[in-house]
Amino acid sequence: TVEVIAPAIVAVDDTPGTVNGFTGAANLINVLANDSYNGVTPAALTETELQVVTPFSNANVTLDITTGEIDVAAGTAAGTYTLVYRLVDSLNPSNTDEATVTVVVAGAGLVANDDPETINGFVGGSFNVLDNDTYNADPATTGEVTITQLSIDAGLNFNPGTGEVTVAAGTAAGTYTLTYRLTDNIDAANTDDATVTVTVEAAAIDAVDDDVTGINGKDENLGVVNVLANDRLNGVAVNPADVTLTRTSPVVGSPLTLNADGSVDVAAETAAGIYTLTYQISENLNPSNTDQATVTVEVIAPAIVAVDDTPGTVNGFTGADDLINVLANDSYNGVTPAALTETELQVVTPFSNANVTLDITTGEIDVAAGTAAGTYTLVYRLVDSLNPSNTDEATVTVVVAGAGLVANDDPETINGFVGGSFNVLANDTY
Repeated sequence: TVEVIAPAIVAVDDTPGTVNGFTGAANLINVLANDSYNGVTPAALTETELQVVTPFSNANVTLDITTGEIDVAAGTAAGTYTLVYRLVDSLNPSNTDEATVTVVVAGAGLVANDDPETINGFVGGSFNVLDNDTYNADPATTGEVTITQLSIDAGLNFNPGTGEVTVAAGTAAGTYTLTYRLTDNIDAANTDDATVTVTVEAAAIDAVDDDVTGINGKDENLGVVNVLANDRLNGVAVNPADVTLTRTSPVVGSPLTLNADGSVDVAAETAAGIYTLTYQISENLNPSNTDQATVTVEVIAPAIVAVDDTPGTVNGFTGADDLINVLANDSYNGVTPAALTETELQVVTPFSNANVTLDITTGEIDVAAGTAAGTYTLVYRLVDSLNPSNTDEATVTVVVAGAGLVANDDPETINGFVGGSFNVLANDTY
């Protein structure tokens, strides 16, 4: 009697390393690699066969019973999956052993990184939260992950479908936050959250000083400069609608007027000198975003011109009232004759004969009757009443001639016996 026994058949449990579910794993392990038949490892499928007792719960994880290979398909959700298989002795089908394969599938590496962003609120801007997020160590895409908005501050606009965050033009300066979640499209349990912190900055604002020269203070001068013309907001010319203009220097006593449109007027009858005005522009979007500048205006005195006078010869016997008016050919601020409401007359060097005079209240030259013949000069000064240092001088030359005096010869005939007389003046003139 011979007892023939079946050879030893041993199926050993398998626990391979964790598998990335995004990429999967072909030929992860061969379950036969640690199994033995008749003392030989690995067991050979020429002597044994494989049977599935309990399959994996996920169809993406499979055992090929013709090879013993375990495969994990790409795109397998994270989880722990088990399969029980039976190793059967082909010679003795009742000679079997069972083992368990435990496959751990992990979700792809999913990292949502915080986003610190800075944006100019005047012009606005946008960015994408996915730009610094990764999925399986590569840039994350909307095909791989789903974006969910968890919270958002007013002032930010978020499109979860694309990941785009938009800050509209005209957004006030401040700090705005948004929180979001990335969810693995393969494995809903694989998530990561991140926070977006957007620092919205005010636009650069620059009020630039203005210098204006050669303004005639006699006349009213409107719009000698517009202070906004060279000011900048966000690097471009200021739009008056974007700023508030405020005068910061005192108004009382100043001949300069700052108008709402930024123009500067100089009042009439402003004495020559240097005048300044300071102002501030404030961004309407961010009222604390301001800058100041100074306007400097040079006011000059009007032109004043005194012209020399040489009237015709005067008969000293009769004299001459109102011989000339010295102002008749003088000018002030381009107007001839100069007016004594705007100027005044001063005598610098008087006439040498008191009979020849200048009336400084009228500008008239008078020669009194009985003035000796001669040439008489006077130097006068024409003074700007608004700017007393603004003057000009001229000379008046008056020629006085003696009266016409003619002594005529006298041919006379007289009878010497009786004698006679006559007057030599009878035919003389004066």
